Amino acid sequence: MGWCESGEQAYRIICPSFDFNGDLNFWLGRHIRNKFPKYVNPIIPANTIIFNELQTDFTKEVIICEGVFDAIKCGENVIPLLGSSLDENHILFDVLVKNNTPITLFLDADANKKMFNMGLKLASYDLNVKIAKSNPDPGAMSYEEVKLALSNAKELTWELKIFNKLNNVIF
Repeated sequence: MGWCESGEQAYRIICPSFDFNGDLNFWLGRHIRNKFPKYVNPIIPANTIIFNELQTDFTKEVIICEGVFDAIKCGENVIPLLGSSLDENHILFDVLVKNNTPITLFLDADANKKMFNMGLKLASYDLNVKIAKSNPDPGAMSYEEVKLALSNAKELTWELKIFNKLNNVIF
């Protein structure tokens, strides 16, 4: 990560991402004073890259969250989606399935339904999927709250699927 004091990216924290070869594949700039635009990044479809791929071990459980600053709160082996979508059209989806990677989904509270549907899609490929509840989003939670939410993640079992269908809620 870096910081720009002047120029086009002045007052932005710059978060780079590197692919498995160590090549820069994306970067995100966030303004520290919330000036418009708050975020800047190259115009690359999010489904064509895996943010932080170089630092990810797909043989171990991976935490998937929405944004880079959510990921910072989550610790190690975490991938931000740069949004709230993950399906078969995303390169990350293919890598998770190929490696049979266990997953914990930890999206913002306003994306609970999307997270549950995403979990069902991943589980349909025989992946072990857990769902962690956030309030309101991981980036706004304390490190202790994030750790607790991740430790309380629920495995996406058939019972949880039925409970969700009957009650239209996320556990």
